[in-house]
Amino acid sequence: MKQKRILKTATLQKQTTKRFPGCKAVTDEYGLWYIMDMHGEDTFEQFMIPHQESERLAWEMGKLTAQTIQNFNRTHPLKVDMEISDSERKSYRVNKRRKR
Repeated sequence: MKQKRILKTATLQKQTTKRFPGCKAVTDEYGLWYIMDMHGEDTFEQFMIPHQESERLAWEMGKLTAQTIQNFNRTHPLKVDMEISDSERKSYRVNKRRKR
C-alpha cells in the first residue's frame, strides 16, 4: 500500500505564504493554533475551519484553505469571460497543436 507523503512544516509554510503573504501561525486564548494573514484576519474563519491543536496542523489547514480559494477563483461562475482576442489566441494555439 502506498504511504502518504508527509510534508515538512517549512514546505507547508512556503505553500501557504504564496496565497497569504506575511501570514503567521498564532495561538488563541484557548491555546489552539490558526493562521493569521498580514491584515490580522483569521484565514480559517471564511471556511469555518476550527482552530487546530498544533502548529503543524494549522499550517496544513492553511495550505488547504489556499488550495480551496484557488479552486474557487478558477471555476467561479461570475468570473469575467475571456475577451474575443484571448479566445481566438487560444483556438489558434490548439489548432496549431493539432496540425503537428
